Amino acid sequence: MIETPAAVLLSDRLAAEADFFSIGTNDLIQYIMAADRMNEKVQNLYRTCNLSVLRAIKTAVQNAHEAGIKVSMCGEAASDEKMVPVWIGMGIDKLSMVRSQTARIKYIIRHLSKEKAKDVTARVFELDRIEDIEEYLEEVLGTV
Repeated sequence: MIETPAAVLLSDRLAAEADFFSIGTNDLIQYIMAADRMNEKVQNLYRTCNLSVLRAIKTAVQNAHEAGIKVSMCGEAASDEKMVPVWIGMGIDKLSMVRSQTARIKYIIRHLSKEKAKDVTARVFELDRIEDIEEYLEEVLGTV
């Protein structure tokens, strides 16, 4: 499980020992942002589109694939419709989600080429502000 910043920072070494990675987004986002998603006072900091979170996930995925292992993702971010192009563009191999989201996520994946997903992901990493990333991803979702 890649659920802490420490696991991300050691993901190259962990990948050499593991058969697969599962990125637990709920805990990973919380620990990277030092923001409890259940605490109303800091809940606004708990955002998947924060570049720190996205870079951490990208690092873990790259290290896993370089070691020849697959990456799955679980947690709320795995079923966030607007994030699907980014996850596909990063190379996430499997998304784990509640059944109620499955049909919509399958639809998005089936109507999104890998090339488009990679382009979307590259554009996301060019943006600086969470709000700009979220707005861009909402626009992309509207075209799928």
